[in-house]
Amino acid sequence: MLIVGGSLVGLSTALFLRLHGVSCLAVERHASTAIHPVSDPQRRFADAYGIGGAGVVLVRPDGVVGWRALDATRASKAVVGDALRSLLGLEAV
Repeated sequence: MLIVGGSLVGLSTALFLRLHGVSCLAVERHASTAIHPVSDPQRRFADAYGIGGAGVVLVRPDGVVGWRALDATRASKAVVGDALRSLLGLEAV
């Protein structure tokens, strides 16, 4: 699997996939992994994706929400892993 983008999301996805035995390659065109800091002081992202301040969301590159949890404390590693595997069409481990 090819992951394009070495941002926090790209690198986290690569790490998660490798931890679950999925071979992947992450590529980034910039010399650094962050060309600008991520900031959302008006909380527009949380409002746009319906997650509130403590939520978690997996968003496809086309902007479609693939999975969300309104409270991050309910988004265990296993739950997020199952959601990501389902979105990627992978078998459960």
